[in-house]
Amino acid sequence: MKKALLTLLIGFLFYSGFSQQTYQYRYHIFDNYLLNPAYVGNGNYYTLQTGYDQRFYGLSNSSPRTSFLTAHSRLGKGYMFAKDGKINKFFGQFGNVALGFQFLQYNYGPQLETNIGLTYGYHLNLGTNNTTKLPRKIVFAFTPRLQRIGFNVNKLNLTGIDGLAIDNHDENYIDLASIDKISSWFFTSDLGAVYQTAHVDVGVAGLSIIPYKNRLETDSLYMPDNNNMYTYDSLYPAKFMADFKVKFLRIHDSRDLDIDFIPSFSALYAPKTNHAEFFLDLKLDAFFKNHIAGIRSEIIFNGQLGLNVHYLKGYSEKHLNMLNPYVVFDFKNYAITYMHSFYLSNDLVKAPGISGGSRIAILLKIGNDRIVRKTSQSNPFKR
Repeated sequence: MKKALLTLLIGFLFYSGFSQQTYQYRYHIFDNYLLNPAYVGNGNYYTLQTGYDQRFYGLSNSSPRTSFLTAHSRLGKGYMFAKDGKINKFFGQFGNVALGFQFLQYNYGPQLETNIGLTYGYHLNLGTNNTTKLPRKIVFAFTPRLQRIGFNVNKLNLTGIDGLAIDNHDENYIDLASIDKISSWFFTSDLGAVYQTAHVDVGVAGLSIIPYKNRLETDSLYMPDNNNMYTYDSLYPAKFMADFKVKFLRIHDSRDLDIDFIPSFSALYAPKTNHAEFFLDLKLDAFFKNHIAGIRSEIIFNGQLGLNVHYLKGYSEKHLNMLNPYVVFDFKNYAITYMHSFYLSNDLVKAPGISGGSRIAILLKIGNDRIVRKTSQSNPFKR
């Protein structure tokens, strides 16, 4: 009885909060490394980024909140160490190897989730294209992740939960006050690959590909909804992802300002649960330049303006449509991104007064040396 009751409680919580659980790929606007581990070390500097997400406004209880931290770089391409020093020379021999770290923590009422990942990546140079003479490469990456799901039972509010009745006169009645916390640690992992040219990025990945069940799940969780029963095998089912990005659409080019249009599309699908998500991102990337002696240009400021469209179809035919406009202010060695979410439709979480949320991230580019010559497009991976 105790096990069944706890399973029912946790199943209800996961069912009601399914759309807010910590999934690192939903923060790819801030760092593509969270979408596909193969983007690890994509810049020629050390990346350190932290962010905060408040998912909903208008909830009677506290809004779902997520905090995240990422760090990654190619070992021999960052500039944390002296360029001519022995330490940097030592790491230079591992220039094709990239390492990354990601940490996410989600909190909503009694629910607390932690996600920790370590990434190993390898950048394989493929040489130049025979026609364009521009470089190409493919990146492979593997991320084992440690996750924890936990609940503070004392914060559970059982009032008004449909379909759940606790009879105090039942001889099997359980005093939940005697149980303080419920938690479980478990492992999973991601695999990814990205093919990059001067014009496009094409990536594929498998997310949460190890079908490991934590002890809070039964073989299947059954949840009531209008007298129907829905099941799924895991709260974190294996997903397969593909993404495509166009990088060469310049819409304005002048002595002082370049503007690029960078569209991208990503799709995720979980076969066992029929869960699907789609992201369409439309971004304008503006580079303000300061010319030096008419020979080269130093980028003194970079600004981005974008719109991210997110569509989600949940495991029980629940849908979510969301528009996420965002703005980025990039000051060479650090960048600030702000995003606001507007919900066009939201079947997953229904409560009066719910409105969109906001997200903010701060990126540090440690050792970034962003000076580009007029011939910079001959080596776009240096950007």
